[in-house]
Amino acid sequence: MDVDGLDVHVAATQGTAVADATAFDGVLPDTLVLPGEAEAHGAAPHPPASGQLRGRRVALTSAPAASRVARVPEPASPPSAGQGAVPARERARRRALLEDLLATVGADHGLLVATSRSPGVVTWLTGWPVTRLAAVLVTPGERDVLWVGYPNHVPNAARLCPQADVRPAGEDLATLVAAELASRGATRVGLAGPCPPDVAAAVGRAGPAVRLDGELARARARKSADEVAVLAASAALTDEAARALFATAQPGASEHDMVAAFHHAVLAAGGGVHIAYLSSTDPSAPDRCAPSQFPTGRRLRDGDVVVVELSAAVEPDYPGQLLRTAVLGPDVPAVVAELHAVAEAVRDAVLAALAPGVAPADLAAVAADLLAQAGLGTLDDLVHGFGGGYLPPVISLAHPSAAPSPDEPVAEGMTLVVQPNVTTPDQQFGVQTGELVWVGPDGAVQLHGYPAGLVRLPGGSPAGTTPAIGGHGDAPAG
Repeated sequence: MDVDGLDVHVAATQGTAVADATAFDGVLPDTLVLPGEAEAHGAAPHPPASGQLRGRRVALTSAPAASRVARVPEPASPPSAGQGAVPARERARRRALLEDLLATVGADHGLLVATSRSPGVVTWLTGWPVTRLAAVLVTPGERDVLWVGYPNHVPNAARLCPQADVRPAGEDLATLVAAELASRGATRVGLAGPCPPDVAAAVGRAGPAVRLDGELARARARKSADEVAVLAASAALTDEAARALFATAQPGASEHDMVAAFHHAVLAAGGGVHIAYLSSTDPSAPDRCAPSQFPTGRRLRDGDVVVVELSAAVEPDYPGQLLRTAVLGPDVPAVVAELHAVAEAVRDAVLAALAPGVAPADLAAVAADLLAQAGLGTLDDLVHGFGGGYLPPVISLAHPSAAPSPDEPVAEGMTLVVQPNVTTPDQQFGVQTGELVWVGPDGAVQLHGYPAGLVRLPGGSPAGTTPAIGGHGDAPAG
């Protein structure tokens, strides 16, 4: 199946072929070699630039069907996060997509707004990793204007976004937007993102405004080949940094130590940390049921359980995502084994059902049946779109009314995090597992290479010992 010059077959069965950095026609067993490692397999060498991710193996294992044919994007060798991992052709594709949407709704301008906690559409279009309030004005045929919060951030934004006229947002963005819209003769403006009321009012004075959020979210949910390549590189970096975190998870280490190890591994490879959520607890007297957003000074002891949600990125807002549960020491408590077995069953069932056209309600029903049979609960979302934002479909069993666009079917090209969080009925204890996958024409394709299964940590081991990962401790660390 040809996509961007690649004819790639992805199979769950074992094989020997490895992808070349420029072309491939064969059976891919379970990994895609990014530039920097390909020369070890006979391909032409690719000199790595400073800070590049070299030799990352990107998992592309189709799961859980016996065999699939999937369109795999051309391998990428992205530079450091925030420095243009997304190629110019992809930026142009996004700009054209937005201009087409503006034409469809009859708008002559578009204003995209973002905050540091919700970078979304601004980062997607411009590449600027939003640090405060930011907005970009788009007019077909004219240069974009990007307003950036904090004046000392403007020079960096100008370097990262040379396609835009970067200006300080100041303390009165509404006045700046109104003046620019007037100078451009705006009559109807498409609006997207968390727009402050005064800015929305300024847009309204220029003419009728139309919200673009829903259509943009649907467009952003389906990824191009370039986007999937970047996400695959981010997934590989997340896997590597997760190994560093778990290598630090020994008796006496604190939650801060583990999160610091993840940050160090990501930054040393030239990437950026998107999130590093972690909780540790004693399963005999638990008080955590999901990864926490902020680590504590709690120190590990034999028998503890560590639950993580980790995302590293080679491009702002385009991270991988890996969720795993680990046990410290030789024994697996019965409650951990029970909850994790259910979590893995839910993950496998959802992945088996995940395909273009499937209804989110059907995926939710698969998980709900398994949880009901086990008499267990859940807290976190089951599935959500990811990459360039937190996108549809968002499937939540615990809070179904809060999930946007629950009725729109899964589409080919989406990248989704499947992340069952299984808890005791009182939510005093829980486990979580899962990762980011790509929806190919025939189903879910893994972007991560970190082994599935409960992570076993050698409690009491001296510093520097590498833990076994996956398969209940029977596989060596990579």
